[in-house]
Amino acid sequence: MTKLYRNEKGQIKVLEGEVQLVNEDGSEVRHHKSRFSICGCGRSKSILCDGSHNLTSCGCGRSETGYCSGLHELTEEEFNNR
Repeated sequence: MTKLYRNEKGQIKVLEGEVQLVNEDGSEVRHHKSRFSICGCGRSKSILCDGSHNLTSCGCGRSETGYCSGLHELTEEEFNNR
C-alpha cells in the first residue's frame, strides 16, 4: 500500500511505498522519490509544479505586486489577519 501526505504548502510527501507518475501518453515522469508537487494551476510545462504560478499575473486582487503570491488560497479571515 502507498501512503501519501499533502502538507500545508501543497507538496505531496510519500510516507510509505512507491509512486509512479505518468503523462497522458503513459510516459514516465521523473520525480523525487519521497516528495513532489503536482501542478494545480496548469501553467507548468510538466505535471509537476515548476513555480510558474508565481510568475503569472494575479487576478484575485490580493497581490501587492500584481503577480501571484498564493494569497487567493487564504480565506477572508486568514487574509485579513496575515
